[in-house]
Amino acid sequence: MGITIQKVIIHELIKEQHKPFEAVDKKTVVLPTDNAVVLKLVQGVADLYGRRNNSAHYGTFMTGIAAGKFPPSFYNYFDLVAPKDNDFIAVSHSAMDELERSARNIAAASGGYILAADYESEQGRFFLIAMLKKKAGIKLSDQLVPETVQELDLNSLHQAARINFDRFGQYKTANDEEKSEINYLSFVSPSTNKSTAGYFIKALGCAKGTASAKATSLVLTESVDFFRGNPELKPARLKFKEDLTAYLSDCANSRKSATLSRVEAIARKYFPQDDHQKAEELAEQLYARLNGEKNAIPNEFPVSKTVLNKHISIKHKTEKWDISFEVSALGVTSNADIQYDQKEARLVIRRLPAEMREKIEQALCDRNQES
Repeated sequence: MGITIQKVIIHELIKEQHKPFEAVDKKTVVLPTDNAVVLKLVQGVADLYGRRNNSAHYGTFMTGIAAGKFPPSFYNYFDLVAPKDNDFIAVSHSAMDELERSARNIAAASGGYILAADYESEQGRFFLIAMLKKKAGIKLSDQLVPETVQELDLNSLHQAARINFDRFGQYKTANDEEKSEINYLSFVSPSTNKSTAGYFIKALGCAKGTASAKATSLVLTESVDFFRGNPELKPARLKFKEDLTAYLSDCANSRKSATLSRVEAIARKYFPQDDHQKAEELAEQLYARLNGEKNAIPNEFPVSKTVLNKHISIKHKTEKWDISFEVSALGVTSNADIQYDQKEARLVIRRLPAEMREKIEQALCDRNQES
C-alpha cells in the first residue's frame, strides 16, 4: 500500500560544513500532492525509516524553553480539524527557523533540502521533516556524451524526524504512567557525526523516550515470532530465545541499555552460514520488523527487569503453595526438568536436589507419625 499526501513542501538550508551560515530559502507554496515525482520522493523517504542504516530513535518532544518553538507550532497544527495550506506552511517555516538558529551556532552543521510532509499510510497519519542531500550522478546526452547531474540521495536519511498523529493523540490524554510508555516521535540521524546530527534533532525539540517495558516485551515477542514464522529459523527459535533473554538479563543486571544491533548479532548465529545474501536479507527483515513504525522498538533502550522476568519465568501462588520456575526448564517430555502433562493437567518436577528431597521426606515422615 502506498501513501496519500495531504501537504508537502521543500525548503533549503544553505550552509557548507565548517563554513559560515549562508542563507535559508523558505518556500511559500506547497507542492502538488498528486504529482508522480512528489509521491515517489515522499514514499522513498518514508520507506527508509527503520532500516539498519537508518535505524530510528523513538521518543517525545522536550518540554519547557529547551524544546524551542517547533513543538508548540506542531501542537497548534495537530488541533486543526482540516488544516489549510497556510497552516502547513506556517508549521514548516517554524521548523526551518529553528534549524537555521541551530545551524548558525554549530560549525560542523551542514545544510540541505528540507522536506516537510503531512501524509497517511497503512500505519496511520504522520508529519515528516527530513533533510535530503545532493549527490553527483552521470547521464548520457543525446550525443552519448557523459554529463554530470545533481540528484537527491534517497539511499539513506541524513537526518529526519517523524511524528505519529495517533500516538501523539494518545499521549495528550494519557496519565503520567501511561505517557512513560508512549513514544509518538521518531528521529533518524547519522551516528558517525554526533555534533552534526545533534543540531537537527535538538532544533526540532526531540528527546529520546524511555518506554522500557514496551520495548522489552516487544523485542522478545516479535523477534521470536520472526523465527517462528520462518521455516529455516523455526527449529532454532528456543535456543535463540535463550540467548536473547540471557543478553537482556545481562543488560538489566548491569543497568546497560540493550541495542537492536546486538539483537541482530545474536540472531545471525542462527541464519544460514553458507549464504551471505540470505543472511543479509533476514537481518534487514528482522531489523525493519523491530525498529519500524508498527513496533517502534528504539535502536537502544533500557531493559525492564519486571517485564523480562514475566517472559522468562512462570509464577503462581495459592493459599497453600507457590511455585516459580524459568520457562527454559519446562517441557512436555520426560527429559524436561519440569514436565507438563496436558491431558492430566499436572506438572512433574524431576531431578529434585538432595536437600529438597530430604525436607520433603522429613515432612512426610512427621505427618505419618502424627497420624
